[in-house]
Amino acid sequence: MMKKKVKKKIKGKSKGNSFERTVSRLLDDWWEEPRNTFWRTVLSGGWKEPGDISPRFRPNQNKLFWPFIVECKFYKKFSIEDILIGKKTAHLAQWWKQLTKEQHDAIEIHKRNAHLSIRLLICKYNHGPILVGITQQDFLFNIKNKFCKRIDIYLPGLFEISLFTWEEFKQAFTREYLEERIKESGYV
Repeated sequence: MMKKKVKKKIKGKSKGNSFERTVSRLLDDWWEEPRNTFWRTVLSGGWKEPGDISPRFRPNQNKLFWPFIVECKFYKKFSIEDILIGKKTAHLAQWWKQLTKEQHDAIEIHKRNAHLSIRLLICKYNHGPILVGITQQDFLFNIKNKFCKRIDIYLPGLFEISLFTWEEFKQAFTREYLEERIKESGYV
């Protein structure tokens, strides 16, 4: 019995690490940067950079504009309905709570500007699409004006998130669009 638990845990960690590498490549393409610009952070955000993935610093380059704190999750299954029925163990709610703590730490400990600490949850379940979760609270402009397929989940005082497929997200929120909106806000 003990061997199964150890194997399962190791297999899950390996799946998570592999997913983080996949997301790193997706971020390279989305942000139009050379391969391996984005990579898994040391200690999954427990060191200098918050989140699971951040851009690598490269000598002889200016610091890359990157306003996100990225949390990656790949589980066998999870349910959006768990949030709506108020399950305390709802994966999306737990992941968002963890990401919110990382955002708070980035602002308080690492002195990052709040508007350059946008939470980005990238998650997937077995045989499902890659989903991206963001919240209006992190933007100075109205993301709800983006007319694209998404699911908006709102539980007053607890949880607000818009879920997109990766394809919808990257088309709606291009690097140019985000840089322009953030520059207009005066934070860059």
